[in-house]
Amino acid sequence: MFVRLVIPLVTLCLLGCGSDAGPGAAPLRPGVEDSSQSYKGTPSAAESAFWVAVRSGDDAARAEAANKMRADAQRDPATYGYSAFLSGANRFIQPTVVLRAQVDGTMLPPEPPPMPDQLAEAARLLTQGMQNLTDPLYLGFDAALLATLQLSGGDVVSGQENFAFGMQKNPAAGGFIAIIFKLQQQDAPGALGAFYQLLEYCYGGPVDHGGADASAYVARANAATLAHRECYSGYHAPHGTEGLLLLAGDVHALNGNTQAAGQYYAAVQEASNHASWPLKPLLERRINGTEPPSLAATIGLTGCGSCHTNTLP
Repeated sequence: MFVRLVIPLVTLCLLGCGSDAGPGAAPLRPGVEDSSQSYKGTPSAAESAFWVAVRSGDDAARAEAANKMRADAQRDPATYGYSAFLSGANRFIQPTVVLRAQVDGTMLPPEPPPMPDQLAEAARLLTQGMQNLTDPLYLGFDAALLATLQLSGGDVVSGQENFAFGMQKNPAAGGFIAIIFKLQQQDAPGALGAFYQLLEYCYGGPVDHGGADASAYVARANAATLAHRECYSGYHAPHGTEGLLLLAGDVHALNGNTQAAGQYYAAVQEASNHASWPLKPLLERRINGTEPPSLAATIGLTGCGSCHTNTLP
């Protein structure tokens, strides 16, 4: 079974930050220096266009940008490791219609499984990314996504090795993917345990398991003082904080911890960007009890749109 993972919680800073390179030197590329605290590097035109399309929910523009990044990565792998990563990760991003259905509370027919050649191409691009990235943020995320393809394809040894490597390099991304694994295995207690491992990594210490620290977590997310920039919202994931804590509420609810779930749902409303979050109507239905979470619905919230889409067309 294909593991439907995405790039939840890539909470980066402003796109297109400049380089410190001297006159005549090539600009610093994304994916070279450690960017776990702030975005580093000058993106290509296609990379910039990709993130604009993701934020605006423009599937056609995203596909066009991914094609251009793929061509750049094929032409110059050493320079375009970040493009290889993004174009491989693009395979995990659901179409905007999925987010629209979540917002509206409507049902969608099951997605057709991806074709084997599409998965093989994504694996090739992610492998190429691993060979050319040196920034632990992207290197770890790339490895964790590649691991999901390997594990779902039956290559358990390589998948486990790459997942462990991804967790080492980027505990925030690896921790989120671990939550998704547990949910897809219908292991709600395991997902809750993995959630607190992630929250406590981000928080830098113990977090109350009854939800009492939910507001304090949001306050630190708003102030950007958590351990890693993938723990909270940023340019590339304008609603990373909201997406993470809505999911935290759902995982608590699936475990019967309704009081803790309510505290996490309430804390989402304190996030800086909550007013512009497309999924705000869904959160309101969670809070008033008209749409309690199911396992399938919670897995659906691990899609990229929960965190990365800022506006719906």
